[in-house]
Amino acid sequence: MYEADHVIAARELARVAAAGARVALASWAPGSVLPTMGQILNAYLPPPPIGSGPPSRWGDPAALASMLEPHRLRLTATSSGRVTLRFSSSEEAADFLVRTAGHVVSEQDRLTAEARWDELHHDLRRFVEQRAEHSGNHLVLPLDTCSRRR
Repeated sequence: MYEADHVIAARELARVAAAGARVALASWAPGSVLPTMGQILNAYLPPPPIGSGPPSRWGDPAALASMLEPHRLRLTATSSGRVTLRFSSSEEAADFLVRTAGHVVSEQDRLTAEARWDELHHDLRRFVEQRAEHSGNHLVLPLDTCSRRR
């Protein structure tokens, strides 16, 4: 889902799959926490390559079918799920989200030099506070997923 050129990615899936093979894909659901977090990150990261699509496009059954069908792959089943993360604070959650996003970590030196690294963390903490559910002394961040089979 993170390949910039979705057409090439779909073509590669078809190329490497044996005849009659089943391909399973998992992606973040459009509009869920992580794709929405991308809107926050856009202000800090370089723009995506021209012609690329959002990674959550792979979580939209109609969009996925339109990417796969030209390569003789067909969508046969879909399901959705939820990964639930628990944090003691919005700061802990923001730190985790940054640490596990290679494309963000790779920009740390530049953002630090521009005095924007702390601003990014602040915006992510605020985002977590808006999106997280409260459960006792924890913040619960639900991450919705989509699974597809061809």
